[in-house]
Amino acid sequence: MDWLATYEVETDECAWHLGEAATLTVILRDLDTDSRSHAFIPVKPISPGEEQREAIVRAMATRFPDARWKTYNEHKQVASFVGSRHLYLVIYEEHETADAADDRSTQQTLFAA
Repeated sequence: MDWLATYEVETDECAWHLGEAATLTVILRDLDTDSRSHAFIPVKPISPGEEQREAIVRAMATRFPDARWKTYNEHKQVASFVGSRHLYLVIYEEHETADAADDRSTQQTLFAA
């Protein structure tokens, strides 16, 4: 899903362009003007649940110290935060990396008949 387009953030950037196995896509909505911007935060892959929620909270505390956690949906892997000037929507996503593709290619070669 293209979260940035869904939330009307105009950009050519994509989280998977970072080349990381997992990222947080952060959509910032200005509380006064409703303008939107975004940021990508690389994170380690982690399964949905309490451990993922805690990793999201830690990453947000580092990057956006004024953000206070509000909600987390384990099934959608989406969290929300609010700060003094912004509402933050945080989406956890995993991506195909070159290393993972190379590993699969090597495995297919090893097991080819």
